[in-house]
Parts: sequence; C-alpha cells; structure tokens
Amino acid sequence: MTMRPARQPMLTRAYVGKTVGGDDADAYAAPFLTVRDLLLGCFRRNVPLGTRLVLAADFAHPRARVAARRHARVRRGAPPLRRADAARRDRRDRIDGAVASLDADLEALDAPGDATASLIATWLAERKRLPHSARFAALLDGAFASIGREALGRAVSASEGLDAAPIWRVYARRRDALQARVGRRSDLVFGNYCQHFLLRAPYTDAATLLEYLTKLGMHLAAVRFLTVTHPDLAGRLAAAPDAAADAETFDRVAVHAIQSFTKAIGHHPRVHGDAAPSRRAAGSFSFGRLVMLAKFV
Repeated sequence: MTMRPARQPMLTRAYVGKTVGGDDADAYAAPFLTVRDLLLGCFRRNVPLGTRLVLAADFAHPRARVAARRHARVRRGAPPLRRADAARRDRRDRIDGAVASLDADLEALDAPGDATASLIATWLAERKRLPHSARFAALLDGAFASIGREALGRAVSASEGLDAAPIWRVYARRRDALQARVGRRSDLVFGNYCQHFLLRAPYTDAATLLEYLTKLGMHLAAVRFLTVTHPDLAGRLAAAPDAAADAETFDRVAVHAIQSFTKAIGHHPRVHGDAAPSRRAAGSFSFGRLVMLAKFV
C-alpha cells in the first residue's frame, strides 16, 4: 500500500493547541509538571470523590498566595517555588495520613447542600440564555421536570426554577441511592472526568490554584447534578436493584450528561474559563467553597 499526502485538510477547522512556558523566572508556571502530577495523584486515589477534591484543595491552599499570576515574576536569584516544591515532595510521603484525616473530617462535617444545589442549578439554567443546542435544553428541562415531580408532584421547567431546599433534598437522596448501587463505577467515571480536566485545561489558565480547582469543582458538581437528576436514572433507582441494568443506565446517562455539558459550557467561547458563578456567590475563590463543593459531589 502506498501512502500519499491528503489533497485537502482533514479537519474542518484549525487545530488549536496550548503551550505552557517553562521560563524559570515565572514562579507560577515553572513547576507546571510537578503541580499537575500532584493534582492528578489526588484524583487517582481510591477514596470518595469529595475527599479527592479536598485533598487537591489542601495542597493548593497553603501556596495560594505564592502560586498566583500576580506573583509570576520573582526577584533575581530567587529559585521559583523550589523550596515549596521540595516541601511538597516531602509532604507527598505523608499524604496517606492526610487523606485519612481529610476523609474523616469531610464525613463528619455537617454542611447542608442547599446553597450549593441552588448555585449549580442557577448556573445551568442561566446557560440557556445564551444560544444553546436542543440536546442541552432537553437534558436540563428533563432534570428539572424529574426533580419537580418528586419534590412537588408536578413537572417544572428550568426557566421556572425551584427553591434550593427541594433541589438539594431530591439530589442528595438520589446521589446516595446511586452510590449504594454503582458507587465504585460512579467514582471511576467522575474521577476520570476530573483527570481529563486537569490534562486538558492547564492550571496556568487561572490566576490561582484555588480559582482553578474551584472551576474544576463547579464542572464536576454540574455533571454530577445532571447525571443524578436525569429522569432515566430516577426510573432505574425506583426499580429493584439489578447490577447490569444499574450499570448500563448509569453509563449511558453519565456519558450523555458529560458530553452535553462539555459542549454547552466547557467548550463554549462565552463561558469557557469563566468561574463567575462561584465568584458571585462566594465573593472569592476559597478553600471553604471547595469544601462545600466536595460535600455536594
């Protein structure tokens, strides 16, 4: 077989890539591979999804002031973050104990998710004000209709909205029921989603690591919300447990939710890279906001 060059471009649009600079004078970007490796390691651990997010936040929080775009240039002769990186490598040796402690603390934390449920639902509903696909609209309307039928006995639309309490009540019940049936599979799928986020979107796109992880937490909470509140999943959870049927339904719904969300929000030019919903709600990107997102997922 003879290979010949294509006569015309194979892609209908230009290929867009991103390069992260390796300038040692850039204190924010210089340890890029080290930081990304540590964050990926947080989400590859066999612990609950929320604990993985808190573990990543715990790494980012102490260095938030240093690892920020506004501090990107360092003084002559000051190795960028090298002392901090050495400390992080030492800390990685002790990370197993930190995971157990953070997991216990998160489990014991009594933090109702009403506010976070309202934040995620409002963010998704506001997205419909921009041009959107029929697929995304149907997914969102189906989720709200399913929540309304369970909480109020009638279907509601995304534009009509719901109070925070019934959204959280329905979501939390279904999330826990889903975890009981396909917990390991759910953690695997959404854990892989987080790792893909870390590989696709460099942390240098954000001003600080906490801002970057808040965006990841928002996206994770949104796809989890769209999956858990899907009417097909509600129907499956209402039926008797069946391992094969539970897994098939979850896989189908999760893929649909993640693909629709990514096209509507993750890749949309008007909202890509924008964590404005969390900024408006919390006033800043904080460790506390990430803990609330971790409790939600």
